[in-house]
Formats: sequence, C-alpha cells, structure tokens
Amino acid sequence: MKLSTATSPPDSLRLAGVSKRYGSTTVLRDANLGLQPGRVHAVIGENGAGKSTLLMIAAGLIQPDEGEVQTPGGSTHQRGLRPGVALVSQELSSVPGMTVLENVTLGLPESRLGSLRRGSARRVFETACSTVGVNLPADRRARDLSLADQQWLEVLRAVARRPRVLLLDEPTAALDADGSARLLALLRSLSDQGMAILLVSHFLGEVREVADDVTVLRDGSVVRSGPAGSETEDELVQLMVGRSLSTLYPEKAEVPESAPVIFEANGIHDGLVVHDVSLRVRRGEIVGLAGLVGSGRSEFAQCAFGARRVRSGQVTLGGASARAPRSVRSTMRAGLALIPEDRKGQGLVLGRSIQENLILASLGRVSSFGFVRRRRVTDLASRWLGATDVRARSALSRIGDLSGGNQQKVLIAKWLLREPLLLIADEPTRGVDVAAKVAIHRLLVQAAAEGRGVVLISSELDELLGLAHRILVFRQGTVVAELTGSAMTPGRVMSAAFGAGTRAGDEGMS
Repeated sequence: MKLSTATSPPDSLRLAGVSKRYGSTTVLRDANLGLQPGRVHAVIGENGAGKSTLLMIAAGLIQPDEGEVQTPGGSTHQRGLRPGVALVSQELSSVPGMTVLENVTLGLPESRLGSLRRGSARRVFETACSTVGVNLPADRRARDLSLADQQWLEVLRAVARRPRVLLLDEPTAALDADGSARLLALLRSLSDQGMAILLVSHFLGEVREVADDVTVLRDGSVVRSGPAGSETEDELVQLMVGRSLSTLYPEKAEVPESAPVIFEANGIHDGLVVHDVSLRVRRGEIVGLAGLVGSGRSEFAQCAFGARRVRSGQVTLGGASARAPRSVRSTMRAGLALIPEDRKGQGLVLGRSIQENLILASLGRVSSFGFVRRRRVTDLASRWLGATDVRARSALSRIGDLSGGNQQKVLIAKWLLREPLLLIADEPTRGVDVAAKVAIHRLLVQAAAEGRGVVLISSELDELLGLAHRILVFRQGTVVAELTGSAMTPGRVMSAAFGAGTRAGDEGMS
C-alpha cells in the first residue's frame, strides 16, 4: 500500500451530495467522494450497492438527480465523458470489426472525423503500448482477441487519451494473477505521475495493495470513506454486507479413495490449443484447473463438453462407453454441464426473463407435445431461485436487469436443474461481489456433496485452494502438474504455471 502524502492537493474531481433514482428505486443516496491527483481511490461494495452508478456519474455518462460533480473548472453538468477523464468500463466497449489500432485511436481529441492519420495513429498506439507494457497486434480485429486481451485493449484506449482522471470498473475481472499484478503496477505508476485514479473492484486484496483511500457503499449509501489501511479485509467485508461472513470457503468434505470415477478424459487433443490432456473426477470430488490465461483450461472444458472439435481422445461419463465428444447435445444427454466463463455472451439471453433463462437447457422437462407447461415452469423457478438465493422482484424480471452475482446464480441454477453427473464451472465467481461468491461456493460444494463431480476453472488461487480436493496445472495446452494435500500451495501452483520447475512427484495423473 502506498504511503499517504503530508498535504492534500486540490481534488481533480469531486462528487458532492450526489443521488440517483430509477423510478421508485434509489440506487445512490447523498454520496460524497473526492479524487486527488497522485492517489488511487477504491470503491467497494456488493453488487447493486451503487458502485457502477457512482463511477458513471463521475465519468459524466449519467446525470445525478441531486448533487453535483465538481472539477477544477467548477461544477459540470454536460452530458458525455468529461474532458480529461478516461473510463475503463466493466462492459467491453471496443468495436469488434475494427482493428486494435483503430479502436485505440478512435475518437481521440486530436482526431478529425473520428480518426487519425495512419502515421500519427501508429505513434499514439506505440506510446500507449509502451506506457501500459503490453504488445497487442495492431492490425488484429478486436473480436479475434482473447477476453483478457480485449480488457487490455480497453486499458490502452483509456491511457492513449492521456487523462488527468482515470476511472476503472472491475478492470482485473478478466485477467489472471499475472495480468492483475501487471495492471496494479501500472496504476501505481500512473498515480506516481500525478494521475487521479478511481478503482471499482471486488478484490479486497488488490484494493489494499494499490489504494490510498477507500469508500465503502452499501445499499446506495456511503458507510465509510477514508485511508485504505484503516480496516482489515474482514472489517471491510462486514461494512459492505452489514454482517460478518464466518468463512469464505466451506469446509472440505473428504472424498474416499473408493469413490467411483464418474468422469474420465483420455488423451484429449484438438490440434490447436489442447494437447494430450487426461483427467479423472470421482463422485463428490472438486478438481481445480489452474493456469495462466491462454494455458488451455477453458479450451479443454469446451472439448469435453462437445463445444470444440476434438481430433483425438475419448471421454467416459458415468461408466458409459468411452467415445470422443461429438456434440453439446450428446454430452448434455450423458450428464455433463458447462457453466461458461462469459455468462453474457455464452450463458444467458439478457433480454429474456429469469425463468426463461432458467429452463433453457431443460425444455424437455417442462414441455408436453411441444408445449411448455407454464405451471411447471413457475414451480421450478420458485424452487430453484429460492435454493440459489437469487435476489429479484419476480421470476418474470428481465435477467439483464439483475446484478452480476444474481445473473451468475441463475446461470448455475440453469445447469443444476438438469441434475448433471459432472458440472464444469469456468470462472464461476468472476465479476461478482463477496457475498455472491460465498453463495456460489456453497452451491458448488453442495453439488459435490450430492454426489456430482465438479471441475472448477479459476484464475483466483485462493478459490482453487479453498474449494478443490486436487489441482491440475495447465501450461501450453497440457497438464504439467497435479497437486494434492500439503503440496497444494500458491508457490507450487504458480511455479508450475510459469514453468519454473515442478518438483518430482507433483506431475502425472493419479
């Protein structure tokens, strides 16, 4: 954590008594917050606490109903991004069909008709890449980038504008541990150069590492604002949720050696990313998959699920005959379920209702002769939304209007409704708050306790160590280490992920 300066310079941007309502719902209430040059100010709180609304008001993209936003030039009420302010939003905003270079330089103040001359654009792009410390291919289209590289593209776009104030909403949610560390180092460097930074994050460890000041929101109100080192992480959690969370990870249930193997993959190879991956999961077992972004974890999951072409290798599920995954439909029928890492692009239909999304993978269970039985849908929705603690006005609410944590719980319920033998969860807590994480962890542990197998893919080491019975580490598309018991340590996981030398006995399959 950075040391506080002796004197406080004038604020680069200040929210004074800001409130915002949507209909009868107040999402932000009399909020005060000041951003100072050379300091990182973090805002934390549960999903729905008002963090993103506060950030969008600071940016100028949402107008407050009461209060004002003050800058060195006085109070401002214009619509659109404020001069000298850059935003890295939680929702990726790059233009998919444009190149990386075109996205970075699009709409810069010095551009004409929205773009720069090629030579000038290249210089701006190279300067931004040097500042951020990434090397994205300038001529690749944004839609062809990985999710992590799309996040770096957002950062490049913001830094290229040379802002006085930088606002970031969950910027590390799509990054692995290495990428997150690099981004936090960048924020420290930018603040040392005099930039004022506002960081919205669910990760309390990174907040305490990089932030000078922290503001805690709960139910739209500021419940605490001050130096970041004044409270412990446990105290910050209690401020956020209004109660103490006894433990983030439930106690692990022991899986006996005699437990039957319900899933086995042998020699899975896709010819591109995944190379000769083998994996076994016992009944009631949670197996964690660790590795850096691009290590092949998600691609292996897609192969096993039939969503990615398999060139060689076989899968056995529930004792059935071994065969190569042929299609998503066939693996679903065999008892496999996949919670994808991109819930909005691959898991949910945001414009439809909660209950429509819930039954999407189980239409056969709620239909007769091609017609959906509405009473059956209503009953299932009531039972599963209660079991997963989804907070919504009704099951008919549009799922796109829910917080990220509640959307994720609906997505998990959608697949648990099928009662699968094996549940693959790819980054199931990405972009959700602490309370939602606890709820999701309990759902995964409960699924294992009911006799299902669980494969957990996560970029959060604490999550893997806290939930998994075994951890398999991926690097360059293959499994390079298997860790169990006392060998499951952050150091050994990261050493294997980076290829820094895996100890004898850590490698191979049991």
